[in-house]
Amino acid sequence: MITDTAGRRDALHMCLSTSAAFIRFVGYAPHPSDRRRIADWGDRAVRWADSGLEELYFFIHQSEERLILDLAGEMEKQLPDRGLRASF
Repeated sequence: MITDTAGRRDALHMCLSTSAAFIRFVGYAPHPSDRRRIADWGDRAVRWADSGLEELYFFIHQSEERLILDLAGEMEKQLPDRGLRASF
């Protein structure tokens, strides 16, 4: 499991060693970096899919619950059809 929290991206592990990934994304209602970090995860998921990622579980923790679906939609838009099974 990888956790992404605004202000602590230095703690992320960016190497994938399995065909599945579980990402816990912590947003901050709305923090200016939330959309940029979602876009970064989209880019990374595409690179990982090209390298063998088959399943992506993307859990969004957000203090403003009404924003969760918006961020999930943003992430879903980032993923082109590459046979990757993604759950939000």
